[in-house]
Amino acid sequence: MIQGRFGELTTKQKQFINVLEVARLEEYLPSTGKYPGRPLEDQAAIAHAFVSKMLYNMSTTRLLLDQLESGPTIRRL
Repeated sequence: MIQGRFGELTTKQKQFINVLEVARLEEYLPSTGKYPGRPLEDQAAIAHAFVSKMLYNMSTTRLLLDQLESGPTIRRL
């Protein structure tokens, strides 16, 4: 399943996947067309990025962006 696509996952990466599965953030985002702004897919990606920021204890958004640029696994998750 997930591990087959990404290879061996770290404990934190597995925890990140579990948090996203339990939280189901997409259900709490407004549906597309209802409100002006970013498409729903972009909103979900941003929400997932900030979950990873919290989980990895990143103090700034700049650290999050650097991590997403340099780490292909976390970016794809």
